[in-house]
Amino acid sequence: MREGLAKRRKESRDSCTYEDCRLVMDSIAELERLFSISANVLIDNRKSLTPEHFEAIVFLKQNSELWGRDLVSQAITNARNQTAEDRTRAHENRLTQKSKM
Repeated sequence: MREGLAKRRKESRDSCTYEDCRLVMDSIAELERLFSISANVLIDNRKSLTPEHFEAIVFLKQNSELWGRDLVSQAITNARNQTAEDRTRAHENRLTQKSKM
């Protein structure tokens, strides 16, 4: 009887249908702050932003303590040095990695 109970418990853990909630915001205040920042990014002259660029801008605004002027300058220099083919290949690689997640 114990073996049957242990087996059922193991099966129920393995077949869990709950969604992964690790990325849920901690509070409503954080969510409201994110919406506010997003609204400030999507001003009239930025309505044609691609979703990727919009996400990048919001991410950078939310995480401004992670980067500084030197890092941004270096990223701009690196981006200018890349050829169009390199950028296309890098973009395709990122999309492939996202689809695997």
